[in-house]
Amino acid sequence: MKKIFTILTFYFIIHCSYGQCNTSDFQSLKDFYNVTLTDYWSTNASWAVIRDNSLPPANCTFQGIYGITSEVIAGEERVTGISFQNSYIPGVLSSSIGSLSELKTLTITGTMRDNPATALSGTIPVEMLNLTKLTKADLTNNALTGLVPDFGSLPLMANLSIIANSFQFGDLEPNFSSNQSISTFEYEYQSFDAQYWFQRAQVGDDVSVNTGISGANNQYQWKKNGSWLTGEANSSVLVPNIQESQFGNDKYQAIVTSSTIPGLSLTSPEIVILEDGVNCHPTDFAALKDLYNSAGGSSWYPQFMWNDIRENDTPPANCTFFGINLLESEKIDGAERITSFSNTSYQYGGFLPASIADMEHLEVFEIRNGNPPFWSPKITAIPAEIGSLTNLKKLVLSDLEIEGTIPSLAGLTSLEELDLGSNKLEGGIPAYLGNLTNLEKINLGSNKLSGSIPSNLLNLNDLQEFSVYGNDISGVVPDFSSLTQLSYLSIGENKFQFGDFETKLDDFNVAFSFNYNPQKKVGPDSYLRTNIGGSLTFEAVVSGDENTYQWYFDGSPLMGETNATLVLNNIQPSQIAKSYFCEINSDIVTDLTLQTGVFVPLKNGVNCSATDFAALKAFYEAAEGDNWRYNTGWEIITENATPPANCTFTGIFGTTKSEVNNEERIVALELQGNNLKGMLSPSLGDLSELTTLHMDGSYSGPGSSSNYISGSIPSTLGDLEKLTSVKLANQGLSGCFDYNLKKLCGQLTTAQFYNYLLDASWEDFCSSNAGVCPGTLPPCAESAVLVSMVDDVSSGQTNIDVKNSTGFIEASNKITGTAKATFSAGRYIYLKPGFIANSGTVFLAQNGGCD
Repeated sequence: MKKIFTILTFYFIIHCSYGQCNTSDFQSLKDFYNVTLTDYWSTNASWAVIRDNSLPPANCTFQGIYGITSEVIAGEERVTGISFQNSYIPGVLSSSIGSLSELKTLTITGTMRDNPATALSGTIPVEMLNLTKLTKADLTNNALTGLVPDFGSLPLMANLSIIANSFQFGDLEPNFSSNQSISTFEYEYQSFDAQYWFQRAQVGDDVSVNTGISGANNQYQWKKNGSWLTGEANSSVLVPNIQESQFGNDKYQAIVTSSTIPGLSLTSPEIVILEDGVNCHPTDFAALKDLYNSAGGSSWYPQFMWNDIRENDTPPANCTFFGINLLESEKIDGAERITSFSNTSYQYGGFLPASIADMEHLEVFEIRNGNPPFWSPKITAIPAEIGSLTNLKKLVLSDLEIEGTIPSLAGLTSLEELDLGSNKLEGGIPAYLGNLTNLEKINLGSNKLSGSIPSNLLNLNDLQEFSVYGNDISGVVPDFSSLTQLSYLSIGENKFQFGDFETKLDDFNVAFSFNYNPQKKVGPDSYLRTNIGGSLTFEAVVSGDENTYQWYFDGSPLMGETNATLVLNNIQPSQIAKSYFCEINSDIVTDLTLQTGVFVPLKNGVNCSATDFAALKAFYEAAEGDNWRYNTGWEIITENATPPANCTFTGIFGTTKSEVNNEERIVALELQGNNLKGMLSPSLGDLSELTTLHMDGSYSGPGSSSNYISGSIPSTLGDLEKLTSVKLANQGLSGCFDYNLKKLCGQLTTAQFYNYLLDASWEDFCSSNAGVCPGTLPPCAESAVLVSMVDDVSSGQTNIDVKNSTGFIEASNKITGTAKATFSAGRYIYLKPGFIANSGTVFLAQNGGCD
């Protein structure tokens, strides 16, 4: 006889009561938010109670505010700790921090010093000396300057760290002895935000190069252009009779120590002498500011020397482009003109302003995605005005998702290198490129270009490298063997056939490195309607003089089918929706195999479901399908408002279909690692035959790209009665669970929903309604009577909840197989004769309920 053990588990929640938050501390934290954290932290929801209230609200608490710890002292909640480690803190330390009279620890470390937008700067407020209970202040790795207060006067101070800021000896000296009395006082590795310091002079002047580093007992060593200057141990170095060739070229640097502050060595930025009166040209300044504002300049890294551009609308006094990260400039006609802009670590998108053309002396303009495929910066288009830069020698706009056609660049008569690779450019290769006779390198690879290669590119006698790899280019390849400087030609991953270059192959292989393998499929995929018992003819049309053919069915070679044409007679159901294709080889181009698109017989009268068609269309749009890594086959969905004649789901990437009641129905969506963004459309709930929904964000299979879908999980997924496997983990899904999703709890065999922004885990939602959306719960029942057959369960999770106050459950049903069941009631749970919970099941009866 089986014994049934019923475990009644009662849960008690202890409510901890905190005192009302102290008004003074509240105001100090509000100042800290506004002055120190600034709007950079506006998206952090935990600070909303501080941000959105001028006074402490009712039941105010500091508990849960990111970076803040508190204690109840004398009946009030007081701030006792502030901790922001390795965080971006863009402001200055608020003086009101000194009003946090119960503060014991302050830690703000690890801000990005070389990006002013995210660096803690300014001085340490002297008001911090009011913090008599402070034991630790860690301000490591910021950009703080100015006098270091006398923390040694604080009675409990045991740990002070100001390592890796921008303090000078004179900032440390006044209170150094007192601060040394602190058990742990760390102050090493100070440095300067600037990469260069500048002095101005006229030709023939005697210039005294001075560091200006403060301190009473400093010792100096000097370098010039990286080499030690012997005998130079004073605070300055004399440069007599300076000449124009020295301006901007000679760089001086001092290494400074102090007998008062042991263990600290300061290295000055390089000190550069610039010609007085030669300032940045206002036109270039304005154009550069436009570029900075339009193309995400605040995110360029590092931000060395961009202050003048960022903070001024017009050139300030003694403005210089010298030393600005990403730029090079020269003196031209008495002014500094920009000659090069090169950003090879571009991360964020924007647009290129037309005013680029105003930098008329520009010789290099280069923007590259710094970390594909993890970064996806997008530049909307190439401005036509860039074609007027007659001095431009190098134009690189690479991996930036640029769309449209290549604009007219015919005016770039000095151009030597053109790289527009890895974008989304369409149209043909401009014939005018053959007129830019200084061109040495052309890269148009990995775009969507079509047409043929213009024959007038053979005019480019200096051409060394040419790549159109990864486009849709076809046609006869010009005879590049006539270009004696050419060392590399790449035409792979296009639509070339054997006849397009087989007569030139030997000459090409002798003259340069020639990349032509692989090529894309010959012809589109074809879906041909037929009847059972009918006939179809497939043909492989491929140019070439010595071609051989082999046909395949469902991935396996068809014996004896070695002609260009394949005839199918008496077609059977086993051949329907299966793929045929032909592989073509050449006895001339022996290392290249071409393949036709697939030929797929489809049954007459079995077309795609209009309901599923509409659902896929809405899903594609909501998940930003145009930006997916792979979206082949989706054209039938995106290019038609309703299902076209003879519509089929066959060949749509990431989908699996099945024939149901003479319709094609979607049974699986598997789009892991496909760069899905946007949101999940509620229309997914219309895919009533769906069994598999896999779109997890951290998939790392071949060629994958992370998904990051945001928004809520559609409640309509709960209507999918055949759904058994869901993978939606590691994305940006957020919010609550609609109660309708509860239907899936006992239905799914695979349930991967982990997203850190969701209100609860899937498991907790299923077991206890944690994270359920308000207003979606069904009415709370007074009682539940469960009987065998009707209420028996053998799999999944079942939850029976009645009222917590007066509810009761009486059960005589059976729990078998692998089922999990939880009964919750407030009055009683009666397991009547006939109730069974078999071995292997999980059964929990608990005090609780749904009200």
